[in-house]
Amino acid sequence: MTEKEIYQAYKIYMSNDEYVLWEGKPEKGHLLTTEDAFIIPFSVFWSAAAFSFLVISIAELVLPFFAVALFFSIIGAYISVGRFIHKSYIRKHTHYVITNKKIFCCYKNKVKIRSRHSITEMHLKTFKNGCGNIVFEDNTPFTKKDTGLLDLNNERVSLMNIKNVLSVYKILVEKPD
Repeated sequence: MTEKEIYQAYKIYMSNDEYVLWEGKPEKGHLLTTEDAFIIPFSVFWSAAAFSFLVISIAELVLPFFAVALFFSIIGAYISVGRFIHKSYIRKHTHYVITNKKIFCCYKNKVKIRSRHSITEMHLKTFKNGCGNIVFEDNTPFTKKDTGLLDLNNERVSLMNIKNVLSVYKILVEKPD
């Protein structure tokens, strides 16, 4: 998505007295989360079991078992490696915009909008390199334009792995118009 397309994606949702305070994209890196302490060992176990099942089904030439084993092997490949590739792809195509009234999360041609007035709580996580995450919680659900796909599990919306996270956090802490 070009800069012009990104601008057009969120500009139509801005009011006349609204202006941009910050815009940015997620940085590369920091793909691991605290959940990975469980998911990585599980994915290794799953993949090993699925691959073993696949090898046995090939050796025994049992086609119904081969199809099932192949299916479970593909799932194992995704939870072991594919999810990181998927997360990187989403980050590459994500753009964030903070205005004096709203927060926009643009993913390709999909836009999520949150009113800054609705935010009741923010959680800040910083990394050694100055990047970090800001996770929002509020009283109202996210207004979805088209379908949202920015947060992988659609539970909370975040500004993920953004550069100079403390300066962005200060912008958000300031009282909106």
